[in-house]
Amino acid sequence: MPFRKKTTTAIIITIIATTLLMFAGCADKKGGTPEMLEPGMYFVKGKIKKVSLEKGKITIKPPKGDRVKLFINENTELKDYSSVESIQKDQPVEAVYKEAEGKNIAISIKQLPQGSCQ
Repeated sequence: MPFRKKTTTAIIITIIATTLLMFAGCADKKGGTPEMLEPGMYFVKGKIKKVSLEKGKITIKPPKGDRVKLFINENTELKDYSSVESIQKDQPVEAVYKEAEGKNIAISIKQLPQGSCQ
């Protein structure tokens, strides 16, 4: 009987751990709605939902909250992108941006691996 009790206990612990992981969400606290890094500067993590390179603009949808429109310019640092033309819809990204003249100006955009926590 001791073997059966240990097996049952191990199964229960596995079920509890799996359930907790399913509801834990993203381990990265920088997901969700934009987070203020300092006054006027923000961080957002999510998927690109719209790309308009002609207008120099992308839209990011975080897991929670509203979409964020960002303007890309020659000063925007692209991480893990070969060029601005390689930015595509549905790519997971994280971006740092600032508010200037009523627009959200992208300071940096980093491509994340597909399937990463968003």
